[in-house]
Amino acid sequence: MSFLVLILVATVGIVSAPAPKITTETVVASWYGPHLWDNKMAFGEILGSHQPTYTVAHKDLPEGSIVLLRNPANGRFIIGTVRDRGPYVEGRTFDIIERGAEALGIIEEGTPSLEATF
Repeated sequence: MSFLVLILVATVGIVSAPAPKITTETVVASWYGPHLWDNKMAFGEILGSHQPTYTVAHKDLPEGSIVLLRNPANGRFIIGTVRDRGPYVEGRTFDIIERGAEALGIIEEGTPSLEATF
């Protein structure tokens, strides 16, 4: 019996997944709001105020990726989920749903520099 436990413990130790790569970058972000509600997003969901999380759009990150966006000007942050594609404006990295922009305090600024960790 103890031999079997030793084999199981040794096997579990060998079969471990590598840690995911985490990147932090300074990015330019924009936000989108009610004028786009009820439109279908890239992965099939309908955009709207009913979103259960802070929705963010990115050109390349996989659907469901988690992103921490922090406004260095005021220290506010959100944890968003990639649920759409974009932005399609040169020089911007993320589009954020209006509710997320409000939480970050960037509604007035429009396209701030943020710290993104993903």
